[in-house]
Amino acid sequence: MSNLERSERDAILLHVVFGIVVLLVLVISLGIPVGQRLCGLVVFYNVALPALAWRRGHAEWLRLWAFLAPLSALQVFPDWFLADQLDVLVFPDTGSPLIGVVPVYMAGLWTIPLFIIVLLGRRVAAQGRRDIVPAVVAAASLLFFAGSEATLWRIPIWRAQGVTMVAHVALYLLVPEAVLGLAAFVAYESTLGRSVWHRLSAAFTVMLIYLGGVCLFYFVVERLLLA
Repeated sequence: MSNLERSERDAILLHVVFGIVVLLVLVISLGIPVGQRLCGLVVFYNVALPALAWRRGHAEWLRLWAFLAPLSALQVFPDWFLADQLDVLVFPDTGSPLIGVVPVYMAGLWTIPLFIIVLLGRRVAAQGRRDIVPAVVAAASLLFFAGSEATLWRIPIWRAQGVTMVAHVALYLLVPEAVLGLAAFVAYESTLGRSVWHRLSAAFTVMLIYLGGVCLFYFVVERLLLA
């Protein structure tokens, strides 16, 4: 880790510690419903990240978190649509408060993978390899979200239903999930130094891109190719 910058070492340490906390909280229930524990974990992350950024002087973290937090909240709409309208996404009753049919912790959960994905893209770009940034960001996004689908149903957080899957990963989501990370990266970079309204508009646009992507690829994969 000697070649890493201080902010990168801090980011790795933050996510290692958070990962340990997640394991402890999910394994030791203390009679608390899993949905409420997930709410606590998401709140913890979204408080710890900007607090550590402020304490350690990582202005980049604060800017990125300020962009991703509203984007994560907006991602409730695609989840709600998939669960309530297409009926291809299920959120088991885990004791969490709901926004419509979506557990409230989902409004902050997207921040975690997107922070890592965008920060990785920024790291690659800072090394002068902007030519490979789109491929790296899209691949990282696909791995993060496909990996989440393959594992998080066990907790349970969500699961797909009524669609073509491989190892619990819904095939129609693969391209939209890769595009989501890339769209978030491009939108964040395009709003650096701009007003809060520009950042909110960009976050809203990313959500629309994802929502449109899942609708298009659900239709193409499930209704045209695999019907």
